[in-house]
Amino acid sequence: MEHADEGSRSSNIPPIEKVDEGESSDLEDLELKAEQALSCPCVADLREGPCGKEFSEAFVCFIKSTAEHKGSDCVESFLNMQACMLEFPDAFSRNESTGTPKQQRKEVSCPENLVTGQ
Repeated sequence: MEHADEGSRSSNIPPIEKVDEGESSDLEDLELKAEQALSCPCVADLREGPCGKEFSEAFVCFIKSTAEHKGSDCVESFLNMQACMLEFPDAFSRNESTGTPKQQRKEVSCPENLVTGQ
């Protein structure tokens, strides 16, 4: 009789393992999305610059954010990145005539869906 109860329960309520697998899959999807976004050539200068660690942490946090207001749970990471950028202003200064970063290597584009998730 105990087995019959378990069978009827399992048809109405998904086992805990299946719920965990779904959450794990979502986390893996976010991890993959963050990895792909961070490897995009469009952020190479930021990733490889003097604030690369801080940028990477803030960027990955934003990509992985599941907060209602995306990125609102990443404030500390962005403040760390901002502090670093203020410490190395020459690395982020712009060419006055064109408005582009002085250290910009070349024009690159990154698929919009890597950041927006669409």
